[in-house]
Amino acid sequence: MSSTESNVLIIGASGRTGKYLVEALAKQRKDTVNIYAFCRQPTNLEMSTRQYCANVIQGNARNEKDLNNAIVQSKSDFVVVAVGNGDDVSKSDIRTTSAQALVKVMKHHPTVKTLVVSSIGAGSSSIKAGFGIGKLIEYHLRHILRDHTGQEEAFLSARSSIKDRTMIVRPTGLAEG
Repeated sequence: MSSTESNVLIIGASGRTGKYLVEALAKQRKDTVNIYAFCRQPTNLEMSTRQYCANVIQGNARNEKDLNNAIVQSKSDFVVVAVGNGDDVSKSDIRTTSAQALVKVMKHHPTVKTLVVSSIGAGSSSIKAGFGIGKLIEYHLRHILRDHTGQEEAFLSARSSIKDRTMIVRPTGLAEG
């Protein structure tokens, strides 16, 4: 690895957002980044996405030991968090519990930086759409948004040495290309 290369661990790489992050990162930075995919079910990672990865690491994002092993194995400079539960809008805590586990692990990796993919409507933000549609969307997604808020709070309430190495993004929309 040259001095200009970085190792990036993408947690949730087999999901819709994770897949696009792997592909976009590989296409934009193919000569300067080594991508490591972290997945609960590596068989769900499509071959078209897998081709961009230096390695695929199996693990549970809620498990501190699995997360720590992935960071050590990948020698990560950066961790991108893109966990979720697909199109399921029912109550879930995958984002919150995985964020809490990662915050604990980051205490042992003082140089690793984290990018957390959250959602508009989480925390103090709101979905703005005309005719009250934003409120309708927020109601439909209430469990997901609550989980995203818990995810954000895990990082925002962490000690400053972790919070200062974390960036939370709330995409307003994702589109192919």
